[in-house]
Amino acid sequence: MQIRDDEALSVLNAYMVRMEATSRRSEIRSKRIYPGASDVVEISGLARQLNALSRIVTETPDVDMSRVLDIRNQIQAGSYHIDSARLADRLVRGSVLESLFVQ
Repeated sequence: MQIRDDEALSVLNAYMVRMEATSRRSEIRSKRIYPGASDVVEISGLARQLNALSRIVTETPDVDMSRVLDIRNQIQAGSYHIDSARLADRLVRGSVLESLFVQ
């Protein structure tokens, strides 16, 4: 079977006319069922909270410069003390947690 260009255009035009009519009927039906209705978007409370948290995270600096300066001053003054037992405990805990969650 061979379809000529004029036949294809005729079919396409008929399809477009039908789709347009269907769309108009749907729009009229929608207005009849929901008179005065308009599109409304509501953002849930959870979405608002997530947005607020996201903003806080992006606004919070990655480094606590006051803590860095405090430690730097302690090191320069010779008063900074490293608790080796606490450091070792945190290293072990960190590696255990990492092995549980990262695979």
